[in-house]
Amino acid sequence: MADRLAATHSALRGQFKGDLLQQGHPSYEDARAIWNGMVARTPGLIARCADIEDVQTAVRIAATNGILTAVRCGGHSLAGFSTCDGGLVIDL
Repeated sequence: MADRLAATHSALRGQFKGDLLQQGHPSYEDARAIWNGMVARTPGLIARCADIEDVQTAVRIAATNGILTAVRCGGHSLAGFSTCDGGLVIDL
């Protein structure tokens, strides 16, 4: 999984206009939090999309690399579906 995640990060970095956050980035901890504080997952990468092209790019690259993906728009999923462990969170 780590190799696929690294490949995803590398591919996104060249095409992505938004922010790419990994553990250790100053904004990562705040970015991974969702509304339901009982669900504390640790995504491998958070892609904060700047526009529709970023969304399309993130979905395409994650699918190509076989990365577990969650899409977040507000982070209000009570069950925690707006995040994942070890995968990619596409933050709209």
